[in-house]
Amino acid sequence: QDDIRVNFPASMKVESVPPSDKAQFQSVAAYDVAAASTLTSVTFRRNYSLGVIIFMPKEYAGLRSFYSKMETDNQGSVVLLSAPASAGNSTGAAN
Repeated sequence: QDDIRVNFPASMKVESVPPSDKAQFQSVAAYDVAAASTLTSVTFRRNYSLGVIIFMPKEYAGLRSFYSKMETDNQGSVVLLSAPASAGNSTGAAN
């Protein structure tokens, strides 16, 4: 289980986060991930549990699919927007 919070500068705004997701392999492995955001931060929560460590060769395809889904979820993207520059920061000279 882990929780990770990423804070961004005030000039960046969080537009979107990856959707929550769950995966289960038989009754021995489970995984879920969720992301919550504020205007300038994102918190990711992941839970992973594994009840056994030895699997039969015939279970490999399902186990691989479970871990592939977990990997895909871990690579989700956060979309950020940059706040527009204020009018006082222009570099044009007055005539």
